[in-house]
Amino acid sequence: MAEHLQNLHLVLQENVKNQELNARIADYVFFPLAGIFRDRQRLPVRLLELGLQCLRVLLKSGWSTIRESEVAFQLLILLTFLADVGGDQDSAPATSEGLRQAALECLTDLYASVDRSRSCKKQLMNAQHVPAIAHAVSVMLDNIKAANNAELQAAAAEAIIQFMSRIASPDVLKNFLPGFVSTIVQAVAPRAAVKLSTCRKKSELDVE
Repeated sequence: MAEHLQNLHLVLQENVKNQELNARIADYVFFPLAGIFRDRQRLPVRLLELGLQCLRVLLKSGWSTIRESEVAFQLLILLTFLADVGGDQDSAPATSEGLRQAALECLTDLYASVDRSRSCKKQLMNAQHVPAIAHAVSVMLDNIKAANNAELQAAAAEAIIQFMSRIASPDVLKNFLPGFVSTIVQAVAPRAAVKLSTCRKKSELDVE
């Protein structure tokens, strides 16, 4: 199955180059991908990563504008689940940094797609969706705090930036912005402290 997904990814990219990947084709392609994501608890992580790579091509082309809020909401739930650092150990599949990064990159593209449809964006931010959105925010922040991989942290940070700039209303930003700032400071501070300590030691050696 991995080989088939890799071939599908190549075909999708070729269709994008030829400007042949429209919304109808994206709907058709997603049907088998949805089956893979439904079986995520029993499939190898690598297959899920490949599936997300294909989904990302769809989000950047045929689904570059998502008009149905229910589709956007279901994708938000799926991608949040796959990006989760820990989650419910009884129900969560095995994870990897590669899987989480792929899910976060898809979240970034999902936010851009939703932003291009005013009605979809408005419906996605309905009060009934707030718990799922709050969980997505929590997962994005967790990936900044928990990751030792700079690329994974960058993917999480980009997803947060896109969420704040494209999706979040002023009221939502007011609730989440303190958490964003606090997490980023916590992630950056240890590295800054290490660099400062190294500079001090070097300075002391130079003095000696």
